[in-house]
Order: sequence, then C-alpha cells, then structure tokens
Amino acid sequence: MLAFVPAGAGRSLAEYTAGLIPGAVLLFAFFLAAEGAVILFAGQDIMALAFLPVACIVPLLSGVVSTLALEKLRRKPLTIQRGAMVGAAAALIGALLSALLLVLVNVFAHKAPFGSFVSGWLVYVVLAVIIFMDTVLGALGGALVVKFIKEA
Repeated sequence: MLAFVPAGAGRSLAEYTAGLIPGAVLLFAFFLAAEGAVILFAGQDIMALAFLPVACIVPLLSGVVSTLALEKLRRKPLTIQRGAMVGAAAALIGALLSALLLVLVNVFAHKAPFGSFVSGWLVYVVLAVIIFMDTVLGALGGALVVKFIKEA
C-alpha cells in the first residue's frame, strides 16, 4: 500500500505511522464527544460519567483498530509485542491529544472537563491517570487482537 516509499527504515516508519492514525483518531473522537456532552449539558454533572466508557473501553478498541490497520498495511502478521506496541502508541497519541484539548478547555474556557466531580489541580492528576490507563489498555487491545488472529 505504501509501495511508493523506498524499502527500509523509511517505509517501516511510514507504515507504523499510518497504522497509528485510525486508533488515535478513534480515541480522540470519543473524548471530544464526551467533552462536548459535558460542556453542552453544563448543569448536569451526570454527563461527566460519559468519560467512563471512553476511558475504559475505547482504548481497547483503539489498540485493536491500529493493530489491524498495520497488519493490513504490512500484509504480514505481527508479533504480540509489536501489536502491543502499536496499540499502546495509538492510545498514547489519542489520549495526549485529548488531554491537551481538555486542558485548553479548562484553562481558556473555564469549563470543568469532568463537571464538578473533579476540579482545580485534580483535573490534571486525573488526566495523567487517564493517559497512563489508556496507554496500557491500548497495548492490551493490540496484543489481544494479534493473539486471536494467530489462534484463528
């Protein structure tokens, strides 16, 4: 698919970068939707619970999607370690972009990203935990999809 890129390290880098994009975009889109719900329904703190599935389930999907995209691009099976690496990197990129957006909303728009459940400096602590957790779950998703493909 990326045959126009010369073989070697450049092509591998291009393939891995292209494989990371779908998972990172998926995670970012879900974070954006959850944040939009919290901002639009500002008086209802229950909307902050929209972050729970986004932070717990979507990173797994992000890792799966990115790993499958990379396997499709490379046209050869990945090892479990590479699947975990791709899933973790996709989730890390998506979570970092999402956290940056939430920080900007918190600082410049003066909107609490998690409603009144978490405010002040605890927002940044929660975001750091979410970034770490999303990276681990993305790695798990990437490793699981490679394992299931190898067993099938």
